[in-house]
Amino acid sequence: MEDKTEFLYDHYKETVSYLKTDLKLRDRLFLYIVLIMTILFFQFANPKDTTTMTNDVMKNKIGLSITIDHNLISIFIMFALLIIVIRYFQINMYIERQYKYIHIIETKLNELFNCQLITRESKSYLKSYPVLSDFIDKFYKIGFPILLFIAIVFKVVNQWNEMKKFSIVFSLII
Repeated sequence: MEDKTEFLYDHYKETVSYLKTDLKLRDRLFLYIVLIMTILFFQFANPKDTTTMTNDVMKNKIGLSITIDHNLISIFIMFALLIIVIRYFQINMYIERQYKYIHIIETKLNELFNCQLITRESKSYLKSYPVLSDFIDKFYKIGFPILLFIAIVFKVVNQWNEMKKFSIVFSLII
């Protein structure tokens, strides 16, 4: 019984440790999305300057002396956004599953200890959940995806007239 409890508790600690690492990754991905959305906004607000700046960076920092079209830059930004957003939502779903799993482990440990000793990630965490934390949780799960979708649709609609057929199709797919 003691070996089983010790094994389960070690597994619990390791799982919580992995969860903390995943939370840091999710937060970093969120910042990347915000950064890419900022770049997208600047490109939308001032396409000529951002295109010139991008071409200058490619020429001076990377050594490429080709000129990239505004629409192509937009496609690259949208593609980068797509990749980061997919990973962001993957890690979010994984984190949600891990919380459910941790709750199960805590319940099992408490049964083995015959008390409510371990509740850090389940009962104690969910009890007296602060209003601001609840708002942030809902923003991560509902608000942010909606804002992201609106921003992308707004970008595609506003650039509809400027885009070539290939750009329109690719942007809509993304």
